[in-house]
Amino acid sequence: ALIQMRFARSPKGFEFFSLIKNGQSNAINQFGLNPDELVIHRLNVGRAKQPKVLKHRGRDRHQFLKLRHSHLFCKIIENKEKSVNSFRGNNNNIYTVTRGNNLIVID
Repeated sequence: ALIQMRFARSPKGFEFFSLIKNGQSNAINQFGLNPDELVIHRLNVGRAKQPKVLKHRGRDRHQFLKLRHSHLFCKIIENKEKSVNSFRGNNNNIYTVTRGNNLIVID
């Protein structure tokens, strides 16, 4: 997830990257977990206050803007099996399903 969000060129991707990076550093420094075995266990999105902003336009007109905000809650756990499968894939990945186990070679 860190690698994917590292190259996402949107403000939301940067916020998500900083959330995961902050959770990773907290798990390593405060709880002493192994950084190579960390997995996102749960990710929740909550609602936040949406303040209304009055934007003044020309010729005595105005517009109300709703600024959208949300809260992100991320739970990170240490799980060796899931971390290995996330990088290497398991036996049910698309390569083994499409190719099969027995390859036929025709000369």
